[in-house]
Amino acid sequence: MEWITEVYKYHNLWLKIMHDFGAKEFSEDYVQDMYIRLIERSSKEKIYQNGVLNKSYMYFTLRNTYIINMRKQRNNSEGSYKKLSYDFKDLGAEISSMEVLNKHIINQKNSYDLQNVFDEQLQKEIKYEIILQKIINEILTWRWYDQLLFTIYFNTGKSIRTLEKEIGISYFCIFHTLKNCKERIKIAIGEDYEDFINKDYEHIKL
Repeated sequence: MEWITEVYKYHNLWLKIMHDFGAKEFSEDYVQDMYIRLIERSSKEKIYQNGVLNKSYMYFTLRNTYIINMRKQRNNSEGSYKKLSYDFKDLGAEISSMEVLNKHIINQKNSYDLQNVFDEQLQKEIKYEIILQKIINEILTWRWYDQLLFTIYFNTGKSIRTLEKEIGISYFCIFHTLKNCKERIKIAIGEDYEDFINKDYEHIKL
């Protein structure tokens, strides 16, 4: 499996990206976890395009690995049920986990099955992962320019005016590229997102 050795040559870059996500002292562990995920679920054909490492593919694999590990940490923290919010900016998709369970349980402890609360939360987490994976899969079908521009915009939160000054591309071009990207994502996950909001989780499938 020589291709994983080639991926490892960029180890310091992967560490920096993971650290920037917020992993900090766990960056090394999370990057190692990413290598395992690549070996188990990926291949050279997926990672390389025309013999060149697809950095966009690697970026989204790192991001997905980070999110999964953060969710594991949260679920393993006893008594910690913090609200998480995943903001896809003006895609119109803000996906939030359940409110604090303790308050809900106190208010309904005589009429609500506690196990059902956790079953519903677990199902919600799984379906969110499916939607996230569909977004990543959609982005990876784009030409490299669209992938790169959207990734910079999404990850940095910079305005179009700021991007225009920093990368030397006109406001008009950036605006229409991002608009097209957002529309493609809406088409890719629109129905699934509606099902997620309506809690029709059984309809959300890979």
